[in-house]
Amino acid sequence: MEEILMAPTLKEDKSKQTPRKIVRLFRPHVPLLIVAVLFTSIGSGLQLALYTMIQPFFDKVVTQSANTEAVAEKSDSSQPSSSMNLQNPDVLSEFETIVKKAPIQIPKPKIDTKNLRGLILQVMLLFVLSGLAHGPGMYLSTLFGQRIVLDLRGKIFNHLQELNLSFFEDRKTGEMMSWITNDVNVFRNFTSNQLSSFFQNAVQVVGALAVIYYTSWTLTIISILILPLLGYLIHQAGVRMRKASRYVQGKLADISAILQEVISAIQIIRSFGTETYEIGRFRNENEQTYRAEMKKAKITAVLTPSIQVVVAVGLLAILLFGINQVSAGAMTLGKLLTFVVLLQVMSDRTMRLGQTYANLQELYGAGDRLFELLDEKSGIVEIKSPVRLKETKGEVTFDNVTFSYSSGEIVLNNINLGVPAGKVIALVGPSGAGKTSLVKLIPRFYDPIGGRVLIDGIDIRTVTLKSLREQLGIVPQETILFSSSIRDNIAYGKLDANNEEIEAAAIAANADEFISKLPEGYDTIVGERGSKLSGGQAQRISIARAILKNPRILILDEATSSLDARSEELVQKALETLMKGRTTFIIAHRLTTIHNADEIIVLKSGCIVQRGTHDELLAQDGIYRSLYQMQVLS
Repeated sequence: MEEILMAPTLKEDKSKQTPRKIVRLFRPHVPLLIVAVLFTSIGSGLQLALYTMIQPFFDKVVTQSANTEAVAEKSDSSQPSSSMNLQNPDVLSEFETIVKKAPIQIPKPKIDTKNLRGLILQVMLLFVLSGLAHGPGMYLSTLFGQRIVLDLRGKIFNHLQELNLSFFEDRKTGEMMSWITNDVNVFRNFTSNQLSSFFQNAVQVVGALAVIYYTSWTLTIISILILPLLGYLIHQAGVRMRKASRYVQGKLADISAILQEVISAIQIIRSFGTETYEIGRFRNENEQTYRAEMKKAKITAVLTPSIQVVVAVGLLAILLFGINQVSAGAMTLGKLLTFVVLLQVMSDRTMRLGQTYANLQELYGAGDRLFELLDEKSGIVEIKSPVRLKETKGEVTFDNVTFSYSSGEIVLNNINLGVPAGKVIALVGPSGAGKTSLVKLIPRFYDPIGGRVLIDGIDIRTVTLKSLREQLGIVPQETILFSSSIRDNIAYGKLDANNEEIEAAAIAANADEFISKLPEGYDTIVGERGSKLSGGQAQRISIARAILKNPRILILDEATSSLDARSEELVQKALETLMKGRTTFIIAHRLTTIHNADEIIVLKSGCIVQRGTHDELLAQDGIYRSLYQMQVLS
């Protein structure tokens, strides 16, 4: 089939593409971000304007007060000159009068209250407007971040549904859980908080730079000289932060994996008494995660004081130069104070931008992991124009099928097998013979590397996956139930089934009897993976689910191998009901359960070595008779 698409086998390091992919992820919500940035920028600009009120306050109010004091002092010092000739009685009398009145006639500073009231009103107005602008900006930034997270989680979950089974077999559940929790949370924090902070700080840095340049271009040039050094420090810290963040996210995934394993296997841990071992294993991973987090914290701890030292040295130089200019009358004290305050604001916001840059590198680290997942291609893909597989008779054909997993070792070699509709086929053989691998090809959990699998003469690679799997029912050896009600678990076979259909399926599976005795009946919650039910009860729920689906082709992975005699009898009766009129593949480990199979296929090392009925195979000197005698005698 030339149209069959093959997934790429080579993986590339695409971390350099992460920034562009993040931008693509943000693109649908850019209008919302623009509005958020607009409000944030207005609020930041108004906040910055508050600092510009320093100059008029000092130049118009404080300076005027100082000038008044100077005039008063001048007036006081001029009065003694009229008393130079103290020998004149009239002059002496006049001097005594002035001295007596002096305490109440000392001039007091006069503040321009009109200007002061105006400045206070302006400051209050700026405060109010800044707050009114920041509120919507913060809300819209959070809304933008949450929508990004909503989309990202949806993309990850949807993509996981498309990946083939080999992807899940190669990875731990905890690691996959970490993608949707820890890695996505990095995106949530950055988009909801850091992105808004970036624009707020950027506006204030640019605005402060413009104001200080207008205030004194010479001092501004001196200030700019330290920017290259600050940029170098921030960049170097960012590079290290990205590597450290990716390592931290990996360690968090390892912890999630251990937690998932321990919780799911708690009964085994208790039965073997290995609690101390598991505590030690978790402690080791926990300490490694702690060290990774502290390595990341160290980068921030070094970056912040380094920036502060550079800024402090630059600020000292600017102050010394500025004081000289004030002394020389080249600038007012108000201008110098405004310049220094705005320079401090600019340096503080620059440090925050540096932290945002470090957080951006942390985002890139999480993005590297997430986009590596999203770039993972499924090995099972549909052709460009697949057809819908309509209701089938159930005839299955393996036409010269060869198959191997990603390791490259041949698991099935030139399998030719035709199964008529409605027949029961049992697959037997030693472990590793290829029994499970063969039946996994029917629902296209995997594709063969050679040959074809056909249903009613149609290559299954030419039909839609949904229509193919609608024709199939699988009852695995390990029963999988969801942590919901019995009713919901049965209805999983047909989501739109009514109560009558659900109960009829349960009756056919010999499950209605025990369900009716439960306090909540069909609404009983079964617990995680059916933990509140016995093995036989859970298996009968699984069979009821398959009966409700009403598939044409049925795959049974030795559904009774782990049950006691009573449960096995009930389940076997339910299976007989399920198999009527359906093409059935039974993976048999207990050979006594397949006496009535229409044909038994014996596999060894991926090849068919025997085939026939139970009686025919027992009459032959081969693997089947050896396996059967071994089980009967044991």
